[in-house]
Amino acid sequence: MSIRKCTICRSYYDDGRGHPCPGLRTVDWVRFLRSLRDWMANDNNARFEAYYARWREGRRGEQAA
Repeated sequence: MSIRKCTICRSYYDDGRGHPCPGLRTVDWVRFLRSLRDWMANDNNARFEAYYARWREGRRGEQAA
């Protein structure tokens, strides 16, 4: 029996009994946006991935209409 900390919801649980994770509790938006900006600035493929995601969402909207 050992106590572990979930990396997703950041709660502690008993390793022997399992952990029904509820998902993210809170998001540190400042840290998230800083990481996102760093990724967009440093990764050559990041801008294409963001463009493709927007394009794909737009296509889904067109098909639903």
